[in-house]
Amino acid sequence: MSTTYFFTARWLYVFFFVALKFLIVKNFLRKEELGLPSQPWGISIPRKMLFGKLIGEDDEEDNEGQPNILRKLLGQTFSYWFSVYSIYKALKKYREVKYIVSITRVSSRLTGFICRLYVPKPIRYVFYGSFAKFYGLNMSEVEQPDFGAYESFTQFFTRRLKAGVRQVVEPQNGRTMCSPCDGRVLTCGKINSEYSTIDCVKGRSYRLDEFMLGQIGNQDLGDDQTCKVQNNSELVAMLDKVKQRGNQLLYTVIYLSPADYHRFHSPAIHSADFRRHVVGYLSPVKPSHVNKHKDVFKNNERVNIFGRWAQGFYFESAVGATNVGSIKLDFDEDVLTNQSFPRYPFFEDKTYLQNSSKSGPFFKYLLSSDE
Repeated sequence: MSTTYFFTARWLYVFFFVALKFLIVKNFLRKEELGLPSQPWGISIPRKMLFGKLIGEDDEEDNEGQPNILRKLLGQTFSYWFSVYSIYKALKKYREVKYIVSITRVSSRLTGFICRLYVPKPIRYVFYGSFAKFYGLNMSEVEQPDFGAYESFTQFFTRRLKAGVRQVVEPQNGRTMCSPCDGRVLTCGKINSEYSTIDCVKGRSYRLDEFMLGQIGNQDLGDDQTCKVQNNSELVAMLDKVKQRGNQLLYTVIYLSPADYHRFHSPAIHSADFRRHVVGYLSPVKPSHVNKHKDVFKNNERVNIFGRWAQGFYFESAVGATNVGSIKLDFDEDVLTNQSFPRYPFFEDKTYLQNSSKSGPFFKYLLSSDE
């Protein structure tokens, strides 16, 4: 039974918002500007403590006793900024609107809109050429090396490579695997089947059900999610079957920088049985940010593919990032990421199995034989 507290996080935000805004108004804006009587307000922080080195006593008022313009501007700016920021932080506490008001999602949609705009041909050579030189792109590997052929930055950013520039050893061998994309390997290792966790970031373990399914346990528990909730039963059955086969579940995390080829491919001969699109934030995924913010991969929007290959269970997750929130699958045009108004429970499922009355992320693998 959960305990209900009167002072929730939302009420604390309101309290600090009112208190800090009062200090801003008291120390930046004069009573004459607010239309208030000149009687004392009580104990407050003297303006000298905050701005003694920025604004001199002689500059605080002009000869006619008018308020200092700089102080007034700073006060109004801080007050408005704090009001907007406090409302934003309070709204993010509400499950129904937290993804709607997310700054990273909104800014990524704006960036996507700008990047899809038509770029005049004379500008393309300067713009794309500067980008390529700054990031050291090898345009000799690109299917279309002419900068003038890309009508928008999105077309240039998702450029195709020439056939054969990435050699795959034994491409017809169903028991081998290659890298699905250009990028840098951040971490790799073995899934902890005892605790059902994955160490995507050094020093931070994610629950497998939370990362794979976007929820903890067998159903979404909303704000009551805790680490004490039992693991998803189907996930536990999948891990048990992996053990029974005498296999180990391994993982690799690959980071695509702006300089990398931004398409990903199947790393092995595998089936795609089920897809779950998990709605989330679009925080940066660069290593310097991920090392400081440990929950990025489990909080960001992602498209997860569940399937099978010759060695057993197969799983692939394409994770979005700031300004790169669009994830597309060539074989599934129904995937629409970073939508303006996502709906609870914030995930969307699709089965690729034909003529099957049942489906699920692990359904086909659990029914498959152990051979």
